[in-house]
Amino acid sequence: RSLQICKQWYQRRVAITAGRVRNAKTAEEMKDLEGFVDEAQKKFDEQYEITREMLEDRDVKNAEMVVHVEDLAKVQVEYFKAAHELAVEMEKKKVPTATLR
Repeated sequence: RSLQICKQWYQRRVAITAGRVRNAKTAEEMKDLEGFVDEAQKKFDEQYEITREMLEDRDVKNAEMVVHVEDLAKVQVEYFKAAHELAVEMEKKKVPTATLR
């Protein structure tokens, strides 16, 4: 989603600048604006690549985290199952205690 927003912003910016290039009154003005567009494209491409790599890395980390959470859930299920079995066993072996008067 972030990549999409970045791309849309860039496309609007380039469209505005492209309009300026078309409306340039002199060759020098056109050359300057074309240089600006080229530089903007280069910066965008760099940022796009950085963002893409970050998002891919985040996807890998999220997948790894899901595995860890699943493992934790399995361990917790086993722990509470054993705790319940122990509580039932202790209830069965409960020794009546004398009450103080």
